Amino acid sequence: MKYLRLLLVVGATLLSSTVWAEGGSDRALDRATAMRDKAEAALMADTLKKIEQMGATAAGRVEEQPACPPAR
Repeated sequence: MKYLRLLLVVGATLLSSTVWAEGGSDRALDRATAMRDKAEAALMADTLKKIEQMGATAAGRVEEQPACPPAR
């Protein structure tokens, strides 16, 4: 009976630590994902700000180019 009780206590301890570890990794992954999304948003805002400062050609809108003679 003592061995059975010991086995139950050890089994419950191992099982609970496994469940806590699994939940902890989920939280850590969610936190990392949230930080990545926040960093992407900040990078995008900074990039858009730089493009606006550079002007229209930086955004891919190329103004009409003068005609060039054909290559020989």
